[in-house]
Amino acid sequence: MLRTMKAVWVLVLVLLVSGCATNADVTISLYEGEHYSVTSEMTIPTNLLNLRGGTQAFERQLDVEMANLAAETGAEQATWRRGESDNPDESVYINDVDGVGFNAGSEPIARVIDYEGRDALLFEDDSFSELQGVGTNVTVTLHGGEILESNGNRIDGDTVRWINPDEPLRAVLLPKSQFGLLPLAGLGAGILLVGVLGVGIFLARRRQQRAAPVYAPALEPSAWVPSSREAGGVPRPTSAPARDTAERVSLSIVYCPACGNPADAGTIFCIHCGNKIPAR
Repeated sequence: MLRTMKAVWVLVLVLLVSGCATNADVTISLYEGEHYSVTSEMTIPTNLLNLRGGTQAFERQLDVEMANLAAETGAEQATWRRGESDNPDESVYINDVDGVGFNAGSEPIARVIDYEGRDALLFEDDSFSELQGVGTNVTVTLHGGEILESNGNRIDGDTVRWINPDEPLRAVLLPKSQFGLLPLAGLGAGILLVGVLGVGIFLARRRQQRAAPVYAPALEPSAWVPSSREAGGVPRPTSAPARDTAERVSLSIVYCPACGNPADAGTIFCIHCGNKIPAR
């Protein structure tokens, strides 16, 4: 499969005159279940593209090469896109190839071997060393779950890199878990969701408590004292405690002139309709 990818890079090289450098950065990731991902970024002098038919002609050739690659390897994705460059005199092209099956294409991208009593992947390729001496700089980065052995430069426990290799690339590795982070991500999202729901319920209850109307307690029948006019001019006696209770309730409760709901004495605005309550 990587040898097939080299057809795309050779397409770049045939556009260049001898001695003019271009850059190719290739990143390969091997996952469990024989999933793979290959991304290559090519930096090409724009003036050389113009001398060889222009960017449109080059991009049409890219379309053809990527279609051929997808047909040969059965890749789920084989696309190219324009990249960004800080140099106006350079053009950047990025190729993305993703698929399933390490044996896709004319040559396998990796194969399973026994390594010290356990299954591991053997990655070997000589297509990059063949690009040496033709005016290009090549960097190849391989990601896996764990690098067990390699003739490249180990960046960390799961990454190895080759810069302008002059010999075939070789690495023994364990595949990378493609879904290993999803359970942790799901757990974190669940905890966050529960926290947000808890805060929302707490605030909703607080709002309900604040908005609940305050009603005056009902008076005992014996605590109501009619006026002299209502009693036919003869005052009706009542007990002192009942009269005091009625006076305290009357002084502690006011009513909104707009909606009629009760409110505590001294309240400036009605909590139900928002209208101003006149001072007593």
